[in-house]
Amino acid sequence: MTAVLLPEGVNELQLRRSLLATYDIEVSGGIGKLAGRMLRIGLMGYNSTRKNVTTVLTALERLLPAAGHEPTPGAALAAADAVYEGKH
Repeated sequence: MTAVLLPEGVNELQLRRSLLATYDIEVSGGIGKLAGRMLRIGLMGYNSTRKNVTTVLTALERLLPAAGHEPTPGAALAAADAVYEGKH
C-alpha cells in the first residue's frame, strides 16, 4: 500500500473518480482524520511493476490540475526512475 498525502486544495473524491473513469485505476481515499486528504494506492505484488507505477504517476500528473493542483511536469516520473536506477 502506498499512501499519498495530497496537496492542500486537491479534491480527493474528484481525483479518485477521474482515475477510475479515465484510466480504470481504482484507489482508495483516506479514512478518519485523513479522509479527503490522501490516496491509498495498492501497488503491491503483481501491481508493483515499474510499468504500473509509471502508469499511476502519469495518470495522476494528467488529472491533478483539474482536481486543484499543478504538478511539476515529469517530476514524479523522474523521481521514480531515480529509485529504480538506484540514484535516490
